Amino acid sequence: IHLIGVDAAAAPGRDTGAVAHLAFTGDDYDASCARLRAAGIPFNERTVPGTSLRQIFVEDPDGVLVEMNFAGD
Repeated sequence: IHLIGVDAAAAPGRDTGAVAHLAFTGDDYDASCARLRAAGIPFNERTVPGTSLRQIFVEDPDGVLVEMNFAGD
């Protein structure tokens, strides 16, 4: 897990307090996307350029960004 704090004066968008971003390692990218879609939860997908690392980003109810990282094949 990595926690990243953001200086509220420097960061645009919603004020999420002391925590702006949480990151986790996941183990099944396709199943995670399917579960979020089935639940109607909006999310963004990204592949880190130059790598096979795939990511899912979703906001929790308080606006904190949750990042899920999945190692590629």
